Amino acid sequence: MSNTALTIRHLCFTGPSKRPARVDFGPGLNTIYGASETGKSFILEALDFMLGSSKELRDIPERVGYDRIWLGVEQKDGETFTIERSTSGGQYRCYKGLRDSTPKDTEPLVLSPKHNPTNEKNLSNFLLSKIGLAGMQIRKNARGETNSLSIRNLSHL
Repeated sequence: MSNTALTIRHLCFTGPSKRPARVDFGPGLNTIYGASETGKSFILEALDFMLGSSKELRDIPERVGYDRIWLGVEQKDGETFTIERSTSGGQYRCYKGLRDSTPKDTEPLVLSPKHNPTNEKNLSNFLLSKIGLAGMQIRKNARGETNSLSIRNLSHL
């Protein structure tokens, strides 16, 4: 389990005839700050949406015309990948490298949004495998009962 870190590198909204709206993140702690009603909470909601939230993305006026979200991620060993999803939800598509548009020369890995511990082709297991936690159990109560660990158990951290 030597490759246990994932770093979010960027969050980007794209759409036809729209200039990309992008937030880049550096290594270490990043701070999102600004005046009221400037999109700080929406950035956090979009990150949550891209990490498997089943909650619909809030429809704000600034989002009109954007139909795709791109989340760039770097692994501890320097390898990078990008997860792409429609702003209306549904399946994820994963590409090697940091991207903010669909590459013409490669097919994406299609990932289901719903966690399934017995199927590797879902976002949760994909991300958990990147940090060495796929197939793990998490204790759910004082009686010692367990559930399959999901990325949703960790995403708020």
